[in-house]
Amino acid sequence: MKSTNEVKTVMRHRYLLCLVLTFAVVQFLHHIFSLDEEKGGGVERQVQRAAMEPSCSNDVTNRTTVGSVCRCLSRSANGSLPYGIWNHAYVQKSIREAARASVFDCWSWDGVIDDVNKTEAWIANITDHMLHLLNVHRLKKSIKTRANPLVLERIFQVILRRLADPIHNPPLKIAVFGGSVTAGFRSRANSMGLRENVNSDVQCTWAYKLEGLLNKIFLGGSSSTEDIQPAESTKKDMPLEKVVVVKNYAVDGTDSTIGTTMLEYNLFGSDMSEYDIFIPSFGANDIQAPKGLVRNILSEDMQKFNRLAKAQRPCNDLPLVMQLDDILGDSQLQMVREGLRYSREMVATTSWAGFSSVSYADAVRDFVYANPSDSTLHEFGQLHPGFNFHTGVAWVLAYNFLEGMVDACDAGSLPEHDKEEPRAGFPPPMLRDDLRTEEVLSIWKMKAEENSQLCAENITGVSCVYSYIASYLGANNARQVRRAIAKVATNIQGWEAIGNPVKKPRRTWVANGFNSTFTIQLNDFKMPINRMLILFIKSYGPKWKDSQLEVVVDGKENKSSWKNLKHFYLSGEHNTTTSINYSHRVDLEDFLQAGSSVRVTFTLVGGNTFQINGIALCHDAKSIDYY
Repeated sequence: MKSTNEVKTVMRHRYLLCLVLTFAVVQFLHHIFSLDEEKGGGVERQVQRAAMEPSCSNDVTNRTTVGSVCRCLSRSANGSLPYGIWNHAYVQKSIREAARASVFDCWSWDGVIDDVNKTEAWIANITDHMLHLLNVHRLKKSIKTRANPLVLERIFQVILRRLADPIHNPPLKIAVFGGSVTAGFRSRANSMGLRENVNSDVQCTWAYKLEGLLNKIFLGGSSSTEDIQPAESTKKDMPLEKVVVVKNYAVDGTDSTIGTTMLEYNLFGSDMSEYDIFIPSFGANDIQAPKGLVRNILSEDMQKFNRLAKAQRPCNDLPLVMQLDDILGDSQLQMVREGLRYSREMVATTSWAGFSSVSYADAVRDFVYANPSDSTLHEFGQLHPGFNFHTGVAWVLAYNFLEGMVDACDAGSLPEHDKEEPRAGFPPPMLRDDLRTEEVLSIWKMKAEENSQLCAENITGVSCVYSYIASYLGANNARQVRRAIAKVATNIQGWEAIGNPVKKPRRTWVANGFNSTFTIQLNDFKMPINRMLILFIKSYGPKWKDSQLEVVVDGKENKSSWKNLKHFYLSGEHNTTTSINYSHRVDLEDFLQAGSSVRVTFTLVGGNTFQINGIALCHDAKSIDYY
């Protein structure tokens, strides 16, 4: 049984969330909060008093359902339709507090901020200026496609349950994916005179800022969370003082193709089904792909990533997929229409599939072109914009997220509302150049039935016996890359690990000279292996001329002799004047059962170099795809 104070605290958070997430009109907020200090004694007490009003004073457990919160607001607002309150004093206060905290988090080591007062003044000035520029008009332009209200309703429920009982309910978990921009390369670039470096720093990224801002908003704009947190957390990755947790899985140099492969082969090192929201942001690398076939592949892989993310919970409405277009690709490529291609593809494919999409670039493009020397929102022509850019992206995502919560109140009016999950259904077939209108329904039904099979049979995805990715899974520098290879290698001649975490050359496993070879071998593994993945680079120029890698895969059962399973070649050269990541998937069929052994030999049989960025040997339990 909850004490009276506990009930009041929970109800206060319920009602505060009701007000924030459903965007009551500013006049209504002023009426409820009665922001005149003479009448209230502060916003906290006034919110508590408002929560105890007759229209919102039902059993507190009802406050954990989306319908009851929406009905509460509707009754309190006398049926008036809610709209955005981004400019309301409460929200503005939360934004300013989060902006200040993000600076001191980014430059957190002792002595780096020698004049705190000067820094505080700069933070206040730049925040005011950014709020003036990134106004509601521009924020609205960032909304590209809206998610299904049935999915948003589930997001709303996760938040309400977390606030009602943080001990037994996890926070809203958001997974972020992308390349070096998302990872934070150059994210300390600033105009306040603080130390800069090019290294990626997670505490300076928009992902980190988004977590801080959403928690400020959901926790009442206060840095104190003692009302809802017990003495200690039961899980380190789910701190009880947070309503939202954001995990940044960005890997430098990753585009949609490699991101899709890493997600498909479960190479991010976590259980992706735990996440409620996926935010892919590969645009900075996708826009650099050459015209023609490669760009068509990227367009398909952009869709594949979103669909794989959605398929992490085949039986549920969640997760929400929210694709992000972050940088101004047109200012980077110097060709406007060509630079806008990624945004156009994103909108077309997410709208078709029923996913959410957001464009920071569209929100700020008019200002950036009109003021190319003003770097407040985005540095013109810069592939890796600095600190303010990351702040702006966090604001745009927060705005879209909160706007989405308004749509959650529409879920109850949909005919699918009371059906079993996944109520939002399976997305229509992937957009391809050769997709014909008469094929859509039949393919759609077939894929929906396959998804139902996954759900009914509880079929899991890919599990890897061995995997390494340069820059991830413990291979962030040259020494770690060599260790990842050496622990399973029986022979290494002419191959070496080189490179750095950020600056070029990037860490990788490279062949130096014709006939360079290495062999990896796994014995008596605990699960079957039926899939192999190789991530590699294709490049150009004299160094890469005639580059060709021979790959031989052998297997054996118990004490039997080795049997050849696969023998193939990979080319490291192409005609495009840029280096591009490629992935090669190999079906090893059913020979390698648990307890068997496998060995793979890589030999450079053409040219003088070849570059491998990842290897995985895995078991894929499903026989269908999501595309």
